[in-house]
Amino acid sequence: MPQIREFQMRFPFSEQGIADAIAAAREMRCLKATIVPHPELVE
Repeated sequence: MPQIREFQMRFPFSEQGIADAIAAAREMRCLKATIVPHPELVE
């Protein structure tokens, strides 16, 4: 069983950010993938 690396990951509200969030969820790299409206909130 793969280990979950992070509880929450933040992704920018963009086409690429949404694709990255979906990939992270499918690969079980996080429990909660959050899309944020402003890029400065991602950091």
